Amino acid sequence: MKNFLCFLAVFISLAMCDVFCAEKNPACTSGSNIFILQPLLDNAALGFICPSVNWSYSSYQLACQLDGRLVYITPNNNYVDNQLVKIKRNECFAEGGVYQYINKNGDLKTVRIVEIINKYL
Repeated sequence: MKNFLCFLAVFISLAMCDVFCAEKNPACTSGSNIFILQPLLDNAALGFICPSVNWSYSSYQLACQLDGRLVYITPNNNYVDNQLVKIKRNECFAEGGVYQYINKNGDLKTVRIVEIINKYL
């Protein structure tokens, strides 16, 4: 019984080390949710990376729109309008490059390109 408990303790320690000792990907940026503003024809989307919870707004989606960063999300999912995308614990957002588009007023706008990547190396 004593050997079994020692084995179990070592096994749990090694399993925890995989989670806590893994090196975090330096490309990761903050944020864990994204609110889709508009899906695009190439299966990508324009959306807001949501800030931490802000209780001064009536809804989380409104906080995302007013305080979030507008970004272009690379194609890897079928996005729909007003979708709240929650990434997994082992994933993160990584910025890389810029995307330009023309808004309704005819103005050229530039936003960061963001993709969802593995958080740990």
